[in-house]
Amino acid sequence: VLRDELYRDGGCAHMCMVIDQVFIDDEVAKRRKKWVEHARFNNPLKRIVNELSTVYQREARRYVDGGDANLATYRELMSDVGFDESMLEASRMLTLHRAILVGFRVAVRADGTREPILDVLTPSVFRPVLDPVDNKHVVGWLIKAGCRLAGGGLSLPSDQIPAWVLWTPHEVMQLTADFTPIVDSYKEHGIVDPVTGNGVAPYVAVTVGPPRAGFWCGDEGEDLVAARIAVWVANVFMLKETKSATKQTTISGDVTTAARNQSMDTEVPSHFPEGVTASTVDMSMDTRVFTDAANHILERVGNGYGMSLGALTHQGVQSADAREIILEPLRALRRKQIKFFRRFEARLAVVMAAVAAKDLAGTDRVFSADGWRIDFGEIQALTPKKQRMEEFIQAQQIGVDNVLAFAMRENPDLKSTGEARVWIAKNIAIRTDFVEMMQEFMRISGANRAPDPVLQQLEDFNDGTISANEIGRAH
Repeated sequence: VLRDELYRDGGCAHMCMVIDQVFIDDEVAKRRKKWVEHARFNNPLKRIVNELSTVYQREARRYVDGGDANLATYRELMSDVGFDESMLEASRMLTLHRAILVGFRVAVRADGTREPILDVLTPSVFRPVLDPVDNKHVVGWLIKAGCRLAGGGLSLPSDQIPAWVLWTPHEVMQLTADFTPIVDSYKEHGIVDPVTGNGVAPYVAVTVGPPRAGFWCGDEGEDLVAARIAVWVANVFMLKETKSATKQTTISGDVTTAARNQSMDTEVPSHFPEGVTASTVDMSMDTRVFTDAANHILERVGNGYGMSLGALTHQGVQSADAREIILEPLRALRRKQIKFFRRFEARLAVVMAAVAAKDLAGTDRVFSADGWRIDFGEIQALTPKKQRMEEFIQAQQIGVDNVLAFAMRENPDLKSTGEARVWIAKNIAIRTDFVEMMQEFMRISGANRAPDPVLQQLEDFNDGTISANEIGRAH
């Protein structure tokens, strides 16, 4: 839960607790807790998580067999659930938590319409149910229900309020907050793989690395949490000391006749009677100690994931090649992540097909996942378009690229080769029409000019009306 809050710029209550732990004096802690909400402007956890999650930085292209109609149905269903946006969120949550759960379900609204939904769940809202004899094998998933009771004085016994929902490949059941089954809620969900006929749970887990004992990844990622809290603390101290950075006035002498309730401000002079002296004491401190500490924390935690401070802060103006060298560790990490995301999406496609076959039967959203495959979009370097054109022409000459693939890279809105063909054909038609208009313009312009004597003599020679000797004598 804390990781989710910190990633989404929350966690103020936790920060106040940290300040209470650090300071013994309640008054000192109170002065600093006033700045907690205003000091969350630097979030290294979110920044590093977003930088590391590059698998879906460019939209991936997914394909299934069964003809154009089946492929179109599959892509329309993905568009309905915002699949690419959800996968980008899933990659970020996986980087943050090291283990997440993605589920596909169909919600029935009050008017009877069915709405497909793709859920990205973090460890704060789900629990694995492990095989008693094999703690690497998950046999089911507990999903937090978050049931909201209706008003009007309606209440249910505590043993009938659902807090969790258990999903296995064959059954579904609700449980109370203490994990007591609600007997009347048990049923077989009937979701099966259309190809194998085996039961399928509507949730698919994805973890960093292979399955491990107990499913969870331990304390991996706590370094990012610690960095976020440490930078936040440094920013709290910096703002507090910035506010307190002042020169305090000390008054000595007989002040009985001095005016009361004077404003001690740099823009308002103070008036004191004769014999009273005022001196100042510098109460400020150098706030660079806090900014240096924050930058040091950001650099060290970034280095742990292959990121330099220059990459984190976008320092300097660099060439595309230099920037690619700096980002190469992230590219290598992306190639590793693609491996388990490909396996995960293959399982998710089967789950989506199974759920759609049961809960969307009779609609135009039922598809087959046979022959599923994916092409992850490659991240392009920041090269000028002229250079990209030259590289494309050279690649096309040796047969490793084609105009359709180039058009789809340059225009991400082209989702298929068919759309790319239409787009290219439209451009060719416009170009052809322009050339025809220019030819007509040049013909008309040439007719208005006076005839060239030399060209006229050549035409007469070709027609036989003049001889070569006559042309020679004319010249």
